[in-house]
Amino acid sequence: VVHTSTSQKIASQRAPRHDDDSFSADSRRRRRRRHEYDSLTFFAHQIVSGRIATTLTFRLDKLTYIYINIKQLASLFRIMCVQSKTSTRQATVTAMHKDDQYIGLLKPWVLTPNTQIDKDKEYFTVATWGTMHSLRIFKFAWLTSKIGKQLHSEGSGLIGETRQVTNWGFSDCRGETFTVWQKREDMASFYRSGVHKNAMISMKDDVSFRVRRVWVKGSDLPTPGDYESNKAFVLRIKSGDFPEAVKKT
Repeated sequence: VVHTSTSQKIASQRAPRHDDDSFSADSRRRRRRRHEYDSLTFFAHQIVSGRIATTLTFRLDKLTYIYINIKQLASLFRIMCVQSKTSTRQATVTAMHKDDQYIGLLKPWVLTPNTQIDKDKEYFTVATWGTMHSLRIFKFAWLTSKIGKQLHSEGSGLIGETRQVTNWGFSDCRGETFTVWQKREDMASFYRSGVHKNAMISMKDDVSFRVRRVWVKGSDLPTPGDYESNKAFVLRIKSGDFPEAVKKT
């Protein structure tokens, strides 16, 4: 009897319990639901994150677009301000040139050696006028002296010339030249020559230039060494007494 009872106990211990099976099934269902919930949560998180990222990207792109437009508008505004300032400056310089009738310390009229003057002939005359900062006048004088050596060389076509420098303020120092030529082509050839061309390039950003081109008869040219006739000649050019030398097209 004891033996049978022991066997029954062992069998009963090995036999499956319905309560354990129910517990295991519930546990599996809970784990499965938990896994499904986690998957859905993860999927939803991905969707929301994607939307947020898309929204942020769109807003960043929009801000970048606005920034680029503002930058372009600022650049355009600066250009307009510079152009306006330059235009105002050019108009001011033109008015200064037109109103300038001052005759100061003129360099004596220099006639090119061996030059024959026909009193009835009209000669091509150029009056250059430039305003610059007073610190640039030394450079201007140095370049002008170099030009003068070539200017009076044989075959240049120059008849005579004079010049003057006047100081109207720290930022308004004026240099002027008055040259008379046999022909317009002689002046053009000299203008394109090495020394003069290099000087113009060197002073391009330092001087605001204006030019008058007129026809002058030989009888109107000043007498070498005569300051008064030289002064009267320059004043007539400044006043517009001589006919303008309009270039034929």
